[in-house]
Amino acid sequence: MSTTIEHIEEAIGEATAPGFRARLIARGQARAIIWRDGVLPADAPTFSTKLSYDLYSYGFGLLGLGLRLREMGGDMTRARRAFEYAATALESVVAKGRHDDRDRNFHFVMASACYHLAHLSARAYSLLAIVQSEENFSLIERALALLILRDFNALEELTLKFRVDGVGSDSTIIATFQADWAASEKVHRLADDEDSVVLDGLALALTDNFFGAIATFLLALERGERSLLEKALNQLHEGVVISGEFNFLPQWWTYKLAVHLLSDLWESTFHEMLPLLPAGGEAQDWVSLRELFIATLTVICNPVVQIAAFKQPVYCAQFPAVFQG
Repeated sequence: MSTTIEHIEEAIGEATAPGFRARLIARGQARAIIWRDGVLPADAPTFSTKLSYDLYSYGFGLLGLGLRLREMGGDMTRARRAFEYAATALESVVAKGRHDDRDRNFHFVMASACYHLAHLSARAYSLLAIVQSEENFSLIERALALLILRDFNALEELTLKFRVDGVGSDSTIIATFQADWAASEKVHRLADDEDSVVLDGLALALTDNFFGAIATFLLALERGERSLLEKALNQLHEGVVISGEFNFLPQWWTYKLAVHLLSDLWESTFHEMLPLLPAGGEAQDWVSLRELFIATLTVICNPVVQIAAFKQPVYCAQFPAVFQG
């Protein structure tokens, strides 16, 4: 495993070089062109039966390298290249793959998140549009998808509903455990079944923690307080650690990517992009006008308009043209 910035950058360079692994990316894209619901035409060329597995392995491997490079402060251009190639590999499997694949929507979200981190937001948006109306998302995958789509109204609604309903609250999970243990005293139960109940409870707690972090981030957008962003990120980091300890792989990836997505989005908000003090001399009304400008954008549409138009796309029909740069 690469452990230094130089080794990671070198590994990314090798993995994204033309012809890597017998032109793996090209083979995946060629198959995707003629694939329909994971089925090839009768007269199609012969592709390796392990091609999908190889593309998934390649994609997640590059994604991991790109995330580590970002976290270590390496070359961001090289990291974005890793994310783009990872997204391309994953997309070549899922875009025309089997619709009944259990992990299909998870891989769509992962590919879209990679495109987002590669600063290819339009491709991320277009890819998610294919599955946006489908139901086969876990709750935190749905939340991550809404974050990528900048649909903050739907994200807020989903977050509030889960938190208010108390589905993942401590009291609800404890009550579930107690009911199961009481039932196990009357009916002989295998240890594996009991472990499954505990893991289900842990998964619910992770979901609740994730939505708690998202709710804090939305509040940070509204109030412009970096301390709230840091609190949200700390909650997500806790989820990364716990997911890793219990081998909850989908949750681990979702948490891990959310950390980077939230950081990216915050750095592109008007809270960060508009200076606290003017650069051209004294301006007595600058602070109040700055606050009014950001608050007005929130009222016009929703918190997504606080993402600076010149850094990220803004999806809001009422957003005044004069503010779009």
